[in-house]
Amino acid sequence: PNPEKPLPASVTIAEVMPAKRAVSFTLNPTNAVRVFYCCVPQGEAPAGSAWVSREASAPVQLTVENLEAGTAYTLQARAENAKGVASEVVTHDFETLRLPSLAVGDIAATAEGAEVRVTTADALRLCWACVPAAAADPTEFAEVEAGAGMTVQVSGLAPDTEYRFCAYAADADSRSDLAVKSFRTAAPAATDLSAAGTANCYVVTAPGVY
Repeated sequence: PNPEKPLPASVTIAEVMPAKRAVSFTLNPTNAVRVFYCCVPQGEAPAGSAWVSREASAPVQLTVENLEAGTAYTLQARAENAKGVASEVVTHDFETLRLPSLAVGDIAATAEGAEVRVTTADALRLCWACVPAAAADPTEFAEVEAGAGMTVQVSGLAPDTEYRFCAYAADADSRSDLAVKSFRTAAPAATDLSAAGTANCYVVTAPGVY
């Protein structure tokens, strides 16, 4: 072969492994002395400064970090031969893994507790706590297995009092932001002491509203 006319270079993208905020992949160049790669949101064209160059070897294992979780991206790569002639650009679409998410729905409160509807996604655990409205964010949480739609039963609350329900969803290595929703327990039901008679004096033996 004529050494003045090196073979055209080419490259393929393989072993793409997305994480929540990063992606690992392998470039397999052929007849190349240098490879170039970039990672951009799907549908966007890379700026010239977005391309990163590496000396070619077989294979080239790379990682791109600082990505957004749950977002679609496109990997792009090209190669150059010894004369600096670039190959065609090859692409590979992927989506980063999603972080656990949590939404707190309706809260049905009684005088002594509450029933809280929550929705989670991409989560293994739900961690929750209920604190008085004026208290700081909790540092200790009850932990239960996460489900797509769940009802959390809160008990032992004081009647006619403001509270904050605080919760987050988590998987093996990450968690959602803390979700907080305020509610007020109901006023206690009143007991009519004269409902069963007409006496003008009564002995009350338990706390409550009469």
